[in-house]
Amino acid sequence: MNVLTNRQISPLLSLACRSTGIIMVLASLINMIVGPWPYQFQDREWLLSNFTSPIAEQGIIALVGVVLIVGSCWIDSLMGENQSKSATPQARASVWTMIVSVASVCFSFFFLLTLFLHMWNLFPWRSEQIATLAAETAQIESQLQEQVEQQTGLIRTYWEDTALRQSAIEQGQLSNEEIAFLEGLDENPDGFNLIEEGLQSRLSETQVDLNLQRQQQQNDIARRVLRSALRTGSDSLLLTVGFGVIGWTGVRLYLNGK
Repeated sequence: MNVLTNRQISPLLSLACRSTGIIMVLASLINMIVGPWPYQFQDREWLLSNFTSPIAEQGIIALVGVVLIVGSCWIDSLMGENQSKSATPQARASVWTMIVSVASVCFSFFFLLTLFLHMWNLFPWRSEQIATLAAETAQIESQLQEQVEQQTGLIRTYWEDTALRQSAIEQGQLSNEEIAFLEGLDENPDGFNLIEEGLQSRLSETQVDLNLQRQQQQNDIARRVLRSALRTGSDSLLLTVGFGVIGWTGVRLYLNGK
């Protein structure tokens, strides 16, 4: 009774492992192809976030699927050894072993390419992001400097040119506070230097804050690069080795068995 039960269970277990493995491999391949759509290979940000990283994650599912298929081949080989009258299970296991081995070798080369592609784009992307941050910070500082110069220039113009000031007052271009401020400068000319120094001081404080913010963003980029290199890079490397070992071992066993 036990022998009959084992003979009934073995084909079912083999079929279950093979079917599940094939579904997992096909599902991972579909996700690798459809997930990154639409493709933007010229965009480093897209390559890192939407292509190489998700592919490495899907590769783990494909590896588990391949292992299940290998397990089904092993079950078929055991069935072939126990059934001396028929070599069908053993022949089927041999064919599937070769198919899985070739597929594993292809996966190994694919994830090796993914590893190189990821690392090739990761550090140039870091340099581009840092350069962009520096350019944006410099642009903001330039705009602030220009605003300070415009403010001090306008104050000086209205303060020195009383006719222009009177015309602006008559046209309603100056508020009461601005008029009182300019009249205060007439009584205390040294106040203009204090105002100019105050504006420059606030500008310097803003520049310090901008530089601190840029440094923090650069640190965030560096941490993201390190995390991506360790996570996606190591996953791709391990998948390359894993698929390579399975593929090479399967091919060797297939050739030795012929």
